[in-house]
Amino acid sequence: MDIIVERSGDVLLIERANPPYGYALPGGFVDYGESLEQAAARELEEETGLQAVWMEQFKAYSDPKRDPRFHTLSVVFLAQTKGSPKAQDDAKALGFYSLHSLPTLCFDHGQILGDYIEAKSRGLLKAFQECQATRLSEMPNSAREYLISLAKQAISHALRHGTSKQPVTIDLPDEALLYVQPYGVFVTLEVDGILRGCIGSLDNPSKPLYELVWSMAIQAAFFDPRFQPLDANELPKLTVEISVLTPLASLKDMTSIEIGKHGLILENGPRRGLLLPQVATELHLDPVGFLEAVSTKAGLEKDAWKAFETKVATFEAYILKEEQNS
Repeated sequence: MDIIVERSGDVLLIERANPPYGYALPGGFVDYGESLEQAAARELEEETGLQAVWMEQFKAYSDPKRDPRFHTLSVVFLAQTKGSPKAQDDAKALGFYSLHSLPTLCFDHGQILGDYIEAKSRGLLKAFQECQATRLSEMPNSAREYLISLAKQAISHALRHGTSKQPVTIDLPDEALLYVQPYGVFVTLEVDGILRGCIGSLDNPSKPLYELVWSMAIQAAFFDPRFQPLDANELPKLTVEISVLTPLASLKDMTSIEIGKHGLILENGPRRGLLLPQVATELHLDPVGFLEAVSTKAGLEKDAWKAFETKVATFEAYILKEEQNS
């Protein structure tokens, strides 16, 4: 079997120490008396030092020519993991590589990852997405409070040292923050309850969550074209809201939109619009009104969501928000 471990848009690959040489997904063979899941978890830990906290079967591959050594078939698993990766067993080295810039792969692992990318883009990995959403919802309060504090630290740091200056290190209070894999992050800023900036990052970011929060806080504070850059005098009355977005799911039916739960992203050619879930609640929109609003946000006619060439997807957003200062 083979195992796909993705973190923030990058996939874990090993450099093989034995022939055939090259890069491959971690994996191996089933021992007598093991289930497929047990074997996949064991091989993953033996090669990478990572422990599986969740696994789901993806697809099976059985082309007789897939392995140049002998006839094999492989059941591929998706895995969420904990721990720090370290090359072990027959792995010469390992690392995380962008799904869109992969090295030359052994066996049929290029095809496997191509199928995985396509399945993600079509919203077919429901269990994988639900696992990510569960991990977000189970984020400890200490981590949530830390991210709010981090956003404020980023803004304060930028006011003192300039917007391009990054901290040397960021101390994490909870290891779990390293492994949260959001689709995107939006940071919303208010001063005295009035919007002062809202900017986000989309499209499977390569940065971990805490780095995205840092950079998006700076973007929202100083580079939202709708507002003047934030002033130091506004800091005492500043409140921060962070929206952590789950992966996209293609909209099959308008009736599947749940107001208050789902956000929308609409694409039509070069035009794209996004509305967070809280927008529909704040404006008291029904699903049709929400679709019309996101069409308008994209700079299109309000009924553009009905066009054949228009793509609409839903996502969920986990909202981290502090109380407004009095």
